[in-house]
Amino acid sequence: MLQFNTLSRASFRRPPAMLGLKLVGALLLAVSVGACDSSTGQERPADNAIDRPVLVVPVRYAAITETRSLAATIKPRIESDLGFRVAGKVARRLVQNGDVVRKGQALLVLDTNDLQLQLEQAQADVRAATTTLAQAEADEKRATTLEHSGWQTPANLDKARAAAAEARGRLTRGQRQVELATNALNYATLEADADGIITATPVAKFCRS
Repeated sequence: MLQFNTLSRASFRRPPAMLGLKLVGALLLAVSVGACDSSTGQERPADNAIDRPVLVVPVRYAAITETRSLAATIKPRIESDLGFRVAGKVARRLVQNGDVVRKGQALLVLDTNDLQLQLEQAQADVRAATTTLAQAEADEKRATTLEHSGWQTPANLDKARAAAAEARGRLTRGQRQVELATNALNYATLEADADGIITATPVAKFCRS
């Protein structure tokens, strides 16, 4: 009986310890079962997970070199620079930039007052040279007649001939001056030498205050 009591005491003390081990194992099994899906065996996400935004960009081809913008000036293949042949002040401008013009069309006109005076002076010199030449030729003719009659010396005849030649040269020079003055007056109007478009009119402008 004493031995029975000893065994029963020992057997009575051990079962509570094993019960505690079984209880802890059951709790661990419940936690693991709750964290895994019963069908797949994978972990299930928590119900209180936070949604995070994601930036999605479609895949596409992009140019290797970037597009560049550069400043440039467009010029025509054939360009004519027109200018006056004589000096003067521009009195009228008959065209503007961008106007289409034809060959021979007037573009600019100078003040022709001085050019007109030069022409008139050249014409007056021609009239004077014409009168001088007529007088010199008459003297040369008389000197020739007198020299043939013996009433004039050869030296006087030579002088008359030289004076007549000088008068002829003066008349020729006066006629050339008239031509030059006439041309200068015509050059006062700048005309287009071909069909085209006006791209620039560099004419100085003055504003009066």
